[in-house]
Amino acid sequence: MDTEVKEEESGSQVPPSKRFRRDDNVDPTNPDPSIVVHVRNLSPKATEADLLEALSHFGPISYATCMPGKRMALVEFEEVEGARSCVVYAQTNQIYVAGQAALFNYSTSKMIQRLGLESETPNHVLILTIYNAQYPVNVDVIHQICEPHGFVKRIAMIRRTMLQALVEFESAEIAKKAKHAMNGADIYSGCCTLKVEFAKVIYIFRTLIMNIVNVNNLISMNHFQPEHVKVTRNDMDQWDYT
Repeated sequence: MDTEVKEEESGSQVPPSKRFRRDDNVDPTNPDPSIVVHVRNLSPKATEADLLEALSHFGPISYATCMPGKRMALVEFEEVEGARSCVVYAQTNQIYVAGQAALFNYSTSKMIQRLGLESETPNHVLILTIYNAQYPVNVDVIHQICEPHGFVKRIAMIRRTMLQALVEFESAEIAKKAKHAMNGADIYSGCCTLKVEFAKVIYIFRTLIMNIVNVNNLISMNHFQPEHVKVTRNDMDQWDYT
């Protein structure tokens, strides 16, 4: 389930060959319209959440990824019309991301392959990344913001370098609705900003088993269910609502 991520410039996290690759036979100086937009001149402090806040009004965004060392990013819209609206608007207007005017053009990449626990394939499990978490966030908080969009079956917090949460809904349709509603929103005003993606369900289990340090026995290999977030107890880091 490991994937590569296409990149127009290499970042510091992964070797260049493993990230964004230009499509063959595409003129990088005059790319054709694409659902992926290349963002330049970003503030070094800009995050994916800042991109969502600045660009979501052009159309639903599927994915965004920053390259802080290069001051660039890629943003993938769900439809080419969203990308076109962004690029056309930026030709005669300034778009500010994290307080700094950025530059926009179509990317030579036709999609962004996801890293880590994130997937481009719609399914019923979401991975929520919480940026600028100035207040405590636990399963009660996550359930409160997710439940209005549909029945939540299970939640598991992931407390590593980034604060994340796995949220399992009844169906992919409900998860997609929740993703559209929450992606780029703040849990609390001005902080705890959400980046919401579909989870790479099978890859989740291997990664969590190997790397989770603050949540013990989140997933039991003896009860491996690749389509479920395995919860072993009900507490502030995991909960089964079924």
